[in-house]
Amino acid sequence: RKRLIELHANNKIADYTSTPTKHFICLNAKMLTHRIQLVTWLHKINIINKCHWSWLRRKANKEQDNNLEEQGFTEKEAFDYTKTKILDISLEDLMTDINQDTVSDFYYLTDSLIDIGCESFPDNFQFITEKTWKPYLHGKVSFFFNCQSYYAILKNLGFELYDEIFDYSFDTIVDDEERLVEYRYELKRISEIPIEELQKKIVSIKDKILRNRNHAWNCDLETISPFKEYPTLLP
Repeated sequence: RKRLIELHANNKIADYTSTPTKHFICLNAKMLTHRIQLVTWLHKINIINKCHWSWLRRKANKEQDNNLEEQGFTEKEAFDYTKTKILDISLEDLMTDINQDTVSDFYYLTDSLIDIGCESFPDNFQFITEKTWKPYLHGKVSFFFNCQSYYAILKNLGFELYDEIFDYSFDTIVDDEERLVEYRYELKRISEIPIEELQKKIVSIKDKILRNRNHAWNCDLETISPFKEYPTLLP
């Protein structure tokens, strides 16, 4: 919230009346293995054509590339993770300030319907970052992959789920790879819905989206039970 206020972006909101050309927006600054898996898959089944997307390789280097090859990430025909893909912000711009929260209003709020991708560490422990909070703060629908029970956690934090659009049943799967596979299946199903129909679904739950936005901007973190019980979780 503080970052968006500093960027004078606290009044920006998704445009529900626009005529978008893309189902999704998938922003990737830091190169992580599960993100490589997801973006490679998006390329292989051509869902990438339904996305505005970036691949900035933040903090990447040749040594990391070599390590990934040793781990078996050698299939680069569909998607070469060693090359950058800029949407509207360069790595240099990203590293100068707090610009990880900025993206063109056109790409983010107008010409794409759903924010997708992987949170930073979707295995072993709960880790929720600005990637999760930003769409709530902008009144944008999101559908991310994260730790087991991620969506149950969000519900516990006071957010309403978008059951009218997404099947969250994969959220309970313990195994990370199995959960990622099921997440992909749901992404594929959503990608096959005509964009006009998908937009109508989103418009039909606009009140719920705006309630989530209001909650994100106005909730007092110290009164939310997980943070109240474990105050060291607060920034």
